Amino acid sequence: MNEQNPVSGTIVGYDPSGKNAHGVAATSLTNGKLESIRIETLNTAEEALSFAK
Repeated sequence: MNEQNPVSGTIVGYDPSGKNAHGVAATSLTNGKLESIRIETLNTAEEALSFAK
């Protein structure tokens, strides 16, 4: 059986590089198709957590 289940939702990535250099990215997909990509560099881990919400 080879069934495909396209992904829908948001995938968030985080790179804790240090002070004033917290990289975050979010990719949104609908039925496996790219809807949007958002990439930012933030100052704190707290800002990165807010980005993910």
